[in-house]
Amino acid sequence: MSPVDWNTNLKSGIGPKDQLETAQKTEGDVFIDSTQWIDLPVGHNLDDHTNILFEYPGIANYDFNSTYDNPSPDDAAAYLSPDINPIFWDAVKGEDGIERWFEWTSYVGGPHKGKTYNTSGMAAALGLGKTSRGRATINSSLIMNVSVFSYFNDEGNLDFETVVATVSRVVKANSSIPGATMINPAPSQDVRDYVQKQAGIVIAAEKVAEEIIKLHG
Repeated sequence: MSPVDWNTNLKSGIGPKDQLETAQKTEGDVFIDSTQWIDLPVGHNLDDHTNILFEYPGIANYDFNSTYDNPSPDDAAAYLSPDINPIFWDAVKGEDGIERWFEWTSYVGGPHKGKTYNTSGMAAALGLGKTSRGRATINSSLIMNVSVFSYFNDEGNLDFETVVATVSRVVKANSSIPGATMINPAPSQDVRDYVQKQAGIVIAAEKVAEEIIKLHG
């Protein structure tokens, strides 16, 4: 959710009551009357995902720029065909007995810095069964911020353990492909360490984004 979407919802009287009350105190009489509020969990259930990256000689980086001017009907048909995304699902049962389902998707890109071949990134989105969620709120200046980060805040850190499990499986599978080389995580990097550092990078980036929003509104 972007800050614009967030503000649009609140100024329309749609959102959690505590956030609408915060907005009302700032906006005063121009804010929509409380009798018209719709109390919905806008800003709750924030989520994120973990990415991995590998290079392989056979990966083709699609030329979207030339396609814009000269689109291929065959490529368009292939894009609209069924069963192209996600590439697969993976289920991991946590120690709490909850089965957590991951949607693995993929994308391609050019060579990574210092590398030779095109790359493929893969994203593991933990959906069904996830117990850690984040929340976005506003302050008295109506500036949106992530007040509860979505990475691994569940009791027992069980979501984290299942992310490590599914990423380990896929890294192992990709590493077994002849000619494929893992980039993130690096071949010598521990998967657990990589996943934890990825969460830290995202949290740091979100904090930077908050500061930018504060400066520019």
